[in-house]
Parts: sequence; C-alpha cells; structure tokens
Amino acid sequence: MTRLLVLLLLTASAHAGNSTLRLDEAWLREAPPGVAVNGGYFLLCNDGKRVETLTDVSSERFSRIEMHETFDADGTASMRKTPSVTLDPGKCVRFEPNGRHLMLFDAEPRLAEGESVELRFAFASGKEIVAIAKVHRGTPDRHHHH
Repeated sequence: MTRLLVLLLLTASAHAGNSTLRLDEAWLREAPPGVAVNGGYFLLCNDGKRVETLTDVSSERFSRIEMHETFDADGTASMRKTPSVTLDPGKCVRFEPNGRHLMLFDAEPRLAEGESVELRFAFASGKEIVAIAKVHRGTPDRHHHH
C-alpha cells in the first residue's frame, strides 16, 4: 500500500512539471481523396510564468508535420512555414483554419473521419505534450466537446 502511494505521488509530481502548458480542442481535417496533406488545429495555452516555445510536432502516422501560418499578400491568401511558435506567460495561441495551422504530410494509412491520432508537441524547454486529435470532415462544433 505504501509503495503504491509513493508511486502515485511520484507520478503526480512528474505530471505537475508539464502542467504549465495546456493543449485543448485538438482535431485534424480529413484530407479529400487524392490529397496527401491533412490540416491540424488546436488551442495551446501557457499557464506558467516563463516563455515557452513550441519547436516541433510529430506523429508516427505522418512522414512529417510542419507549422504554417496563412497571411494576406496583396489581397491573396498565402501560407508560409514557421519553425517555432513562442507563447508568452498567460497567453494562448489558436491553430485554426485560415490562420496558424499544422500541415501533416503522407498519413499512413490514410485517415478517416472519427479516427483518433496521437500527436507529440515538443518545446525548447524540454517539455512535451502528447495529445489525441480526432479526425473530422469539416470543422467540429466546439460547443459540444468536453
């Protein structure tokens, strides 16, 4: 019984180290037939007191994942790859359609609506978040997710 209690306390302490970063509402858009790229979206918050920088997102289901942002170039929407995203203390950043987003290349096997995919988010501080993202055909209704 004491051994179990010590194990539970150690687990809680290890988890507490990452509790300053919060990732919610993770979802992936199902790619249309013949398209090898999925879009990824989520809300990332820094509830800590130090700046955190997201440097990498990975998953065993994709050959590579890149962070991108959409911007206006003389009235035309364009995208550019961003190597990292910095979050100030107490701030959140939303990855969403037509804004900052993930580009997930070459899903293996191809993703279908309703599937769940594990994503790993790595930070310059050494922290890591593992999140499960659900695959949707369109944009999910955030008001009905818990």
